[in-house]
Amino acid sequence: MEFDPKNEKFDKIIKISTLVLLVLNIFFIALTSAKRSFPDRSPYLSKSAHAKDICYFGIKSILDREPSESYFTEKIFDLLKDEPLLPLDFEGDEVISSLITLSKTQCKLITKDKRGLRSFDVTLHESSSSAFGAQIKNIEEQELEL
Repeated sequence: MEFDPKNEKFDKIIKISTLVLLVLNIFFIALTSAKRSFPDRSPYLSKSAHAKDICYFGIKSILDREPSESYFTEKIFDLLKDEPLLPLDFEGDEVISSLITLSKTQCKLITKDKRGLRSFDVTLHESSSSAFGAQIKNIEEQELEL
């Protein structure tokens, strides 16, 4: 096909190609900016993970019966590694109902199970050697006042 300024077919192909490229560009820009707007909430947290994330994924790993030493100090992990549900008297039907960050090193976690609601204070230990900058060093059940 030779270039002819008066060739309508050639003109139509150029216009359609330009429009397709424009739409694809807009799609990829939107996809890229959306990825930056919403942080990844996976267990593969960054070194600057927030206390809320460490508390959530640490307790979730206990409930899933797969505690990871990345989330816990050695002392806590040793208690959890053989029987993850036993030290906290979990039965396996618990779900995380609510999570509140109290400070940079403390969270309050509410779990729900067939027995009702339970509250836990989770304390973190900041550690530069930790994969996430902090680890759970204490989990203490608190009586709920309803």
